[in-house]
Amino acid sequence: MSWLRHLLALFALGTHIGIRGIVATGEHGESEAALRHVRRHFITVATSAPR
Repeated sequence: MSWLRHLLALFALGTHIGIRGIVATGEHGESEAALRHVRRHFITVATSAPR
């Protein structure tokens, strides 16, 4: 579920929980590597900055 990975990565960064904290809950089945991949390839400062 690609949309879930994107949502979890944004939530982790936006709430300052961090990706490791999100993975520690374990209620979603996504790996830390998958969330870090999403952050590296799809989330940039330009896409997350308010307009």
